[in-house]
Amino acid sequence: MWPSAPAGFTRVAPADGSSYNGDLCRYDVAWTRAGGGTPGFESVKFAPTLKNFANSASEVFSVVVSNFNPATMIMVRGKAGNAQETYNFLLSQTCGTPTPTRRIYWTNVVTDTIGRANLDGQNVNRTFIGTARSPFGMAVDRSHMYWANSQDHTIGRSDLDGQNVNQSFITGVSYPEWVAVDSRYIYWTDAGTNMIGRADLDGQNANYNFIPTGNGPFGLAVDSSHIYWTNANMETIGRADLDGQNVNQTFIVPGPVGLYGVAVDSSYIYWADISGNAIGRAELDGQNVNLSFITGCSWPRGVAVDRSHIYWANDGETIGRADLDGQNVNQTLVTSVPGSYGIAVDPE
Repeated sequence: MWPSAPAGFTRVAPADGSSYNGDLCRYDVAWTRAGGGTPGFESVKFAPTLKNFANSASEVFSVVVSNFNPATMIMVRGKAGNAQETYNFLLSQTCGTPTPTRRIYWTNVVTDTIGRANLDGQNVNRTFIGTARSPFGMAVDRSHMYWANSQDHTIGRSDLDGQNVNQSFITGVSYPEWVAVDSRYIYWTDAGTNMIGRADLDGQNANYNFIPTGNGPFGLAVDSSHIYWTNANMETIGRADLDGQNVNQTFIVPGPVGLYGVAVDSSYIYWADISGNAIGRAELDGQNVNLSFITGCSWPRGVAVDRSHIYWANDGETIGRADLDGQNVNQTLVTSVPGSYGIAVDPE
């Protein structure tokens, strides 16, 4: 596919010679010149690494240019074998903005990668980006994804499209386990110091001792009022105010469970129980604990939630999903994921 870039444009992104991660596959990017070759005009060229697409398969490409004249005609040409189609439009024309494809993401501790798929489990990319050693928990916001490189003692970050990977976005963390993010900060649990750390979204002003935890902090989640974490060795879920005050290490005491990831929405707190192969749930005030909200999991580690579904990472090499009420459980939404651990879902 070739979106044209007429004279007077400055091409900004994606970069010449880079890779573009689409829904269907990865594309090799080349900035072509006018007067010869393919396609014969100045363009940003996307060459798919996958050659066999299903009928009606679709893709969205994002191209950034500057120094343009809005009255310039843009040409977009797609070609497959001997068939091709060309579409022309003015930059000044009002075009509908495509609805972004929302996805789930997960860490693979066996391959040191992050995978992703559409929310329905389609368009799976099991090695979307590479990480440093032992990626555990992860989180996403509208611009970036973040993950804990536990054995390299860092927090990593990349753009949502997989570009600009920085394995040392935040350094000096003893043993980072999980990460969470809100509109101002990134947070992490540190099993080496039994602390929750916090930094600005750009990675600056890191506070490695923001909140003391119980023994063995793993999962981490944040909402508009509180931050929550699992004390794995204490078998409790802790809670504190967003400013780090009013720390309660025993906010929820579910009993003899194997606590890992934790997630929160506007009504409930959810957690992964690796010992009981279940997802537990309680109300936001910690009451009405349900240890068997979702059963039949396979060593669940991470858990994530949006307004319609709950998702979890089965260390038994699958991604699971259920409706918010715990119905329509699918333990194999995505299969063949090697050592899935943390999980995150695009914000709505």
